[in-house]
Amino acid sequence: MNQIPIIMRDASGNVVEQEMMRVWLDNGAVTRVLGTLPTGATIRWKADEGPYLLEGEVTVPETSKLIIEGGTTVYGAANGNLSVGGQLEIAGTDEQRVTFARDPSDSESAGWTGIRVLGADDAVVTFAHVDFLDLNGPFEFTGRTILFDDVQVQWSGE
Repeated sequence: MNQIPIIMRDASGNVVEQEMMRVWLDNGAVTRVLGTLPTGATIRWKADEGPYLLEGEVTVPETSKLIIEGGTTVYGAANGNLSVGGQLEIAGTDEQRVTFARDPSDSESAGWTGIRVLGADDAVVTFAHVDFLDLNGPFEFTGRTILFDDVQVQWSGE
């Protein structure tokens, strides 16, 4: 997912409005993820190795850490979700946000079901854009603290 800045200026050249436009290039390559990630490991999802497709429940074990780097796109297939028992760090930047959205190749399904943080560790979510279809919301956390910094959540339902 690439982001292109759109800047509107008045006749004097002053910025009137600006926003980022997301553009998706489909080259046919996708990293499919399903099941439990390796135990006792630090796993990094990187933009140049994605996009990542959650094909069902993807679990981060209690002894593992998942870092999703800036510029990475994560798609969720029907009922795809991320269940975090360990550590989660979604590490986008202002120029390279992390994007979560439904699988763009499946316009018929209700989409992915979100991110559940259920582990003993807190989570950090910075500079992320989350397209979500379920009115219950994209994040669920039980007794955990999630630090959100510049996270945009957009409901994409009808």
